[in-house]
Amino acid sequence: MGHRLLRGACTTCYASFRLDANLFRFCGNTPLSIYDSLGLVTEQDCDDQYDKAMTAAKKAASKCVRSAITWGLVGEIILGGGGAAGGGVVGGPPGAGIGFVCGTGLNAIIDLLHISHCMDKVNKMKKAAKDAYDKCMKQVEE
Repeated sequence: MGHRLLRGACTTCYASFRLDANLFRFCGNTPLSIYDSLGLVTEQDCDDQYDKAMTAAKKAASKCVRSAITWGLVGEIILGGGGAAGGGVVGGPPGAGIGFVCGTGLNAIIDLLHISHCMDKVNKMKKAAKDAYDKCMKQVEE
């Protein structure tokens, strides 16, 4: 029974074992500090792995946002300013305005594509973390 409890398996499946008063059933597998001397996967192991993977995904999402802001500003200077300068040379002040709007619009499209691509990677990381967690919990149940 202690081994089944240690593995997180079905402890109610063996009712006769449940009825005995053995207080040394690995203390719910936490005698000192959730240490598993048999090397079996525990629910805590799954939780720890999931938390680590989700932390990595959050860092990646933060990096995506920072990158989008940085390159958005750079793109605005280059495309918006370049469009205004080019439009100003060709069409004077009205051309500069049109060039600025076109450059800014192009920059916005590029930014949206960049953040979408980047966040797709983050979402794949989150899905992989969830799939790994589900697989780990299945091992705990076995």
